[in-house]
This record gives sequence, structure tokens and C-alpha cells, in this order.
Amino acid sequence: MNSISSRLEKAGILCLSKAEIGDPVATILRCAAENACNVTLVGAPSEGIERWMPNTMRVWASSDLALRLIELAPASIVVVKESEGTRN
Repeated sequence: MNSISSRLEKAGILCLSKAEIGDPVATILRCAAENACNVTLVGAPSEGIERWMPNTMRVWASSDLALRLIELAPASIVVVKESEGTRN
């Protein structure tokens, strides 16, 4: 999250990064509403991260959670999958 926040801030884009625990869709939608976000950027977990994630969070990469989030969100959602070439 920190590398993405740094890149956005360097580009002059105001951003807020958060890590919270809870139902992914409900939590993301609540946080976006609380902060009046007009774009929400969410990341799909990379393989390295998935190894230490609880099973409930691994569901994100293998289910329709991203599609549900896109369907329910009142503003734009961007789902980012980090590739090997973009890691810092």
C-alpha cells in the first residue's frame, strides 16, 4: 500500500490508504463512503502475500468479490494486480 500511496502522491493525487479487517465488500464500501472517495483502488493479493493471509482473505483472488464490489459501489472501482515488473 505504501508504494502505491507514494506514487499517487508524487503524481499530485490525493489518496488515503487503509487496512481494515472485516467482510471485504462491506468494509471497502463503508470506508469509501466515510471518506467520500470518488475512486477506490483495491489490490488483488500477490502469490507471496497469499501464503500468510488467512483463508477468508484468500477468497478475494478466487471469487466474485471484485465483481460484487464493482456492482455495488457508487463510484469507480479500480482493481490492481501487481505484476513482477512493478514491485519495488
